[in-house]
Amino acid sequence: RFGYDKWKYYTAKFENIREDMLLHIDNAGEIEYWHPFLKKYNWILSQIFVAPYILFQDEFYVGGKRYNKKGGVQADFGLKNIKTGNCAIIEIKDAKQPLIASYRQNEYRISNELAGAISQILKQKDLLYKQYWDNAYDDDHNLVFNADNIKSVLIIGKIPESVVERATFEMFRNELKGVEIITFDELFEKIDLQIKIIEGTVF
Repeated sequence: RFGYDKWKYYTAKFENIREDMLLHIDNAGEIEYWHPFLKKYNWILSQIFVAPYILFQDEFYVGGKRYNKKGGVQADFGLKNIKTGNCAIIEIKDAKQPLIASYRQNEYRISNELAGAISQILKQKDLLYKQYWDNAYDDDHNLVFNADNIKSVLIIGKIPESVVERATFEMFRNELKGVEIITFDELFEKIDLQIKIIEGTVF
């Protein structure tokens, strides 16, 4: 039974996670904070998807090793749909990464950091498809995951403050096919919304 004491416990726990994230959002790096944080609280990653995805592999190997077993490529996280087994890859950067850069007077483009991160996750996705049959089974020859038109998610940066820059970002990511981009402040809002749902204060 989900009684009052448990309700208070989980509300306080979610609030602590929210405050921890808020404390670090402007200055923490990918390796020292965000990867361990999202690995520990991996239910946050599940909130990104409409379907029920859960973490099944940290530092998810997608392929790329050469004959000497060097050169392997990893995504930060591998998740899979608990009903279908289809996988998804998530690549994270940090909230400090700029998303938009100046192109010319009153014109903007995506930043080099965002373009590079998109290229990286597309390479990961491509390798996963090409080497799927080499990597999809465990040591007992059981199929671990499927790769049917997989989802790929990039977590990077924060929503630009400028209206014009924000519009440039939204137009770009909404037109982008194959990679979903979510910012760290949007991820924070998802946690905040979970707390409000539990508290019954959404509306």
